[in-house]
Amino acid sequence: MMTLILRSSFLVLCIMVLGVSAQAAVSLNPEFQKIEFKPRQKISGTIEVTNRGADEINVQVQPEDWTDKQNIQRVSWLKVKPEIFILKPGAAQKVSFTAKMPMDSSAQYVTQIFFAARAVKHSDVGIGVRIAALIHWKKKQK
Repeated sequence: MMTLILRSSFLVLCIMVLGVSAQAAVSLNPEFQKIEFKPRQKISGTIEVTNRGADEINVQVQPEDWTDKQNIQRVSWLKVKPEIFILKPGAAQKVSFTAKMPMDSSAQYVTQIFFAARAVKHSDVGIGVRIAALIHWKKKQK
């Protein structure tokens, strides 16, 4: 029985070590943007994602509305392209975003565009990274 417990513990430890070594290292540029808008205005921009790790990574882009931190949700008026992509070590990808501001716009919004990355060769085991570029949207004064 003790041998089985030790073998199970060793297997879990090996999986954890593999996961940590396959961890993705990602950087974003810019990490923060402040954008002024008018209701119904269409605004476009880009964020560059760079793979700083040694492994090829799969990246999923997930824009979220953080204006009300008690009610975090997807942003219907903010679209990103591409939504999913693979990055080789040292490679960079520009992700475009387009916002069509709502007519009944609040005075300000806070959004985060998250980038969830996981090593491709260890996608079934391992630790991923989820980092965000913050965008503060402020309504232009008349």
